[in-house]
Amino acid sequence: MYIKNILRTNNIEDLKLLAPFNELVKIIENELDAKVIATDWISLYKTIISINEFILWLNSDNSSNYKKSSFLDTKKYLSEKLGVSIKAHSWKKLDFKIDKLKKLLVLSDFNPYEYYEKYKLEKFRDSSRLEGLNIKIPDEPVSLEKVLAKYYQG
Repeated sequence: MYIKNILRTNNIEDLKLLAPFNELVKIIENELDAKVIATDWISLYKTIISINEFILWLNSDNSSNYKKSSFLDTKKYLSEKLGVSIKAHSWKKLDFKIDKLKKLLVLSDFNPYEYYEKYKLEKFRDSSRLEGLNIKIPDEPVSLEKVLAKYYQG
């Protein structure tokens, strides 16, 4: 399981369906390389909300100058804003972790309909290969006008 799946949860019930409590905490700690202090599902969910808000803040214009006067002040400030204690011993490691967090941005929930529409032709082609059929899918969408233009010479 990936941390993006955890960050996409909309409520505590969805969170409980993903994995046991301790496993979720370990996944978050391993991905963020930070200590998560959560004793129950509610505090874990609040931590996830805090992480999502922090990631949104990082990707906004407001965070462009997050560095404070000293390394320790910056690390403390970011840890408080994140809601999780960040482990870093240098500016380089801290910047690496911040960049990693920026890439975790989850804006929208998984939409199965959009996923189906996006990959249906590829999956059809791949499953047809199993039957021994080699189907070529055009790069551009085929419209009725293009089909008529191809076969109607008038």
